[in-house]
Amino acid sequence: MDKQPVLSKNIASVSYDDANEILEISFVSGRTYSYSNVSRETYDAFMQHPSKGYFFHRVIKGKFPYKEI
Repeated sequence: MDKQPVLSKNIASVSYDDANEILEISFVSGRTYSYSNVSRETYDAFMQHPSKGYFFHRVIKGKFPYKEI
């Protein structure tokens, strides 16, 4: 997965594994989390949203299984 830097106060980069529907988010704190069962549509909406932090808190956080990596 290629990490894509994003413009956000809290999120440093994002990567997505299309075949396995895994979204990885690296935060500016240095922590990285892997979220499973994230559809391509959700990933695309996340990447197009003007506020990555807002989208993360409203759509991703607490809605998908995750683990710190």
